[in-house]
Amino acid sequence: MPAVPDEIESEPRRMWRGSRRASMRVFQAGAALGIVIAVTAGVTAAQSSSTPPAGQTQTPPAQSSNAPAQSIPPVTTTVHVRGDVRDNYLPETVTAGTLDGARLSETPLSATVITRDLLTDQAARVLSDVVKNDASVGEDYAPVGYYGDFQIRGFPIDLSTGLQVNGMTIAGEQDVPLENKESVELLKGIAGVESGVSSAGGLINFVTKRPTAIKTMDAATDHRGSSFGDVDIGRLFGAEKQVGTRLNLAGESIHSYVNGADGRRAMGAGAVDWKITLRAMLKTDFEYQHKVERSVSGYQLLGGTTVPDLHKVYPSTMLGQQSWEKPNTFDTFNSSARFDYDIHSSWRVFAEGSYSHSLIDDNVVYAYGCGYQADCYSSGGASRDYFFAPDGGYDIYDYRNPGELRADAVARSLLLGRVKTGPVTHEQHLSTGRRGSDRGSGSVGGSAPPVGRRSPGVRDRAGPDASSGPHSTACEWAIRFAARP
Repeated sequence: MPAVPDEIESEPRRMWRGSRRASMRVFQAGAALGIVIAVTAGVTAAQSSSTPPAGQTQTPPAQSSNAPAQSIPPVTTTVHVRGDVRDNYLPETVTAGTLDGARLSETPLSATVITRDLLTDQAARVLSDVVKNDASVGEDYAPVGYYGDFQIRGFPIDLSTGLQVNGMTIAGEQDVPLENKESVELLKGIAGVESGVSSAGGLINFVTKRPTAIKTMDAATDHRGSSFGDVDIGRLFGAEKQVGTRLNLAGESIHSYVNGADGRRAMGAGAVDWKITLRAMLKTDFEYQHKVERSVSGYQLLGGTTVPDLHKVYPSTMLGQQSWEKPNTFDTFNSSARFDYDIHSSWRVFAEGSYSHSLIDDNVVYAYGCGYQADCYSSGGASRDYFFAPDGGYDIYDYRNPGELRADAVARSLLLGRVKTGPVTHEQHLSTGRRGSDRGSGSVGGSAPPVGRRSPGVRDRAGPDASSGPHSTACEWAIRFAARP
């Protein structure tokens, strides 16, 4: 076979060599890809085997003793907590029973203080609305259209000594207006003797608002149609605001829940504070109220043994209502003045006086007994006269007593000081006072036509003229020593 020239076989040989090199490159790429896949699978398996089961904690490998210890710098955090509680109705001081006021937390007294915020939020108009805040204080006799009589811990309050304004006794036969009051203090127990003569139950003290820069107006109504409006204006005068005044004016149209017992009232009150010098201070207060409203009588046992059927007795019914009956009329005012003087940083003295006046035209047509009913003893029956008749009949009486006057005048002075002997501080109080009281009444009498449901006759309550009542005066003095560490 003849030899093939190199130039002839060089071309196929180049082609074979090129395809071989290409095959080698494909093989190398495939081998590299396989290696990468194998390494990735191995790493994943290693990680899966090193993860501990649920509930077990992986123990880190022990560090070499030659490795440097890791140090974490201390972190200090300061937390500031500030409490600002508003509208909690909690008072700070009490005047009644402490001679000149003290922090409520430091007084060994059982006292409840109803603040101005609570009086406003409860829309309190009379003392009957206020005493609902304390279960130990309640109404003793407080019918619609008449002044209230109250009891503390079951003991009736003595109206001649049990009500006070700024610590000064007032005539208790009145509904004290609340529009110019900063708080009402209910002092319970015999601790009230520190404020003078008092019943065993305690006493009730009204604290008036003091002058400040204020302008407010309040208006209210209710579902029965009552309407109320109040204006409170205060202002400070002088280069150093040493004179302050405050004026309260209010009016109310009263729509009672008892039919025919609607009424009206108007009040005005003023207060003036004058800081005469850095040591001397003068405070004055005056309030007046005019109120007209019909009074309401209550039910009695039927025949002396049976309670009236509650399904037939309605609180909205006025017993014995007559078109000609007159309403009650109340004209009352309370005034006071107080002078304070700081003798020394540890000693001070004050003197004060007050006058309270209550004039009442007492009129009521009230249901009582059954003397004119056929079933009662006076008319030939068997039932007692001083209860309603067994069938619900009753008599009505036209009671009229115009010009009932009660007046109280009080004056007192008080010296207060502190003497410190080592770690003990001695508080010393010396007080003296004088009080006068008048309890007069108008004429009693009158008769009425024999009208009214089951009321064939009207029994007179005529009596002698009693235009002048008892008058009394009393002098009081007290010395008190107290020590505290």
